[in-house]
Amino acid sequence: MRDEGGFGRFPAAGAILVVEDDLGLAELIREGLAERGWECALCATGAEAIHWLQGHHPVLALLDYSLPDMTGAALIDRVGLKHFIVTTGAGDERLAVDMMKKGALDYLVKDGMFLETLPGVVELALHHIGTEQRLADMELSLRLAEEELVRARRMESLGLMAGGIAHDFNNLFQALRGNLELALIQATEVAVRAPLDRALKSLDKASVLTHRMLEFTGRGFSNPETLALNGLVQRSLEGLEGLDGLAGERIRFAGQEGLPDIQGDRKQLTQVVMGLVLNAVEAMGNLSGAILVSTGLCQACDPGPGVWIQVPPERATVCLSVADSGSGMSVEVLERAFEPFFTTRRPGRGLGLSAALGILRNHRCGLWVATAPGQGTTIRIHFPPGI
Repeated sequence: MRDEGGFGRFPAAGAILVVEDDLGLAELIREGLAERGWECALCATGAEAIHWLQGHHPVLALLDYSLPDMTGAALIDRVGLKHFIVTTGAGDERLAVDMMKKGALDYLVKDGMFLETLPGVVELALHHIGTEQRLADMELSLRLAEEELVRARRMESLGLMAGGIAHDFNNLFQALRGNLELALIQATEVAVRAPLDRALKSLDKASVLTHRMLEFTGRGFSNPETLALNGLVQRSLEGLEGLDGLAGERIRFAGQEGLPDIQGDRKQLTQVVMGLVLNAVEAMGNLSGAILVSTGLCQACDPGPGVWIQVPPERATVCLSVADSGSGMSVEVLERAFEPFFTTRRPGRGLGLSAALGILRNHRCGLWVATAPGQGTTIRIHFPPGI
């Protein structure tokens, strides 16, 4: 490679790589492409090209087939170029066919019309590359949409099942409660009343579980009121003070001032906030670091890299984020994290996130998650403004 001012000047990634051992022709190629606004990187040998490709990714390569140290075909095999045009000093139909089989976008003979023809060929090649990339993006978007649809259908099926079970159990619990309360009224001996009291308390706990299952389906009881999100979060965090794992400065709250109010059930949303923070605490375990709870106003259409568990309305939303630097979740775990009774921790726990999802669904909120193993987890709730 040569100095910065002449042959061997290498622009940033995204340039067109020109591999040509004729220095004069290489400069003419660079000048012709520069007139069209295309930036070029120039290499005189296969070895120079291989070295440059170790740190760069050209959008397109123009390869002279006959290089001083190797053929263009050998270079293609060595570096695995995907988008390239082959140039040669002599026409050879068999060689042209071989290069097209290797994936060449075109095959040009360096004749008297070469420099005049080249920009148009390059433009067609770049158009082909752009179309190919757009198709790949569309295929990726379609695949992600299909995965979201499968997840949504699975959650809908679980919701229908959970709702039916919760409804049936709730009816049974009402009958049990009525009979237990009647037995308490008729009981006169303390020895008889004590087990009845214990049975009622156990029934209360079971009733709470059925209500949480109803919340997962989005059909839980809701008493909407106008709420200030910052105040709701602060009171929720105060309710967690003194619990294991929350000593010192473990939780940090950063609330943006002047946020619009939201509409929601205070009790249910407090349950969601506390549940998300407790999940973050468990994810952190004995690791150092803080859990950041923050609020703000954000655009629902641009959440950053992550997964929508539930898509919000297409407008600005009031957001609550809970971020930890814990163990994070794999793709497989995230796909099941909001299912009822799924847990990676102690058995018998796992309705928390699913109930939170049901509550948020009932409040028409969006839910977005960014996580990866060893990189922590960020969960963001998008509340529609209550105006």
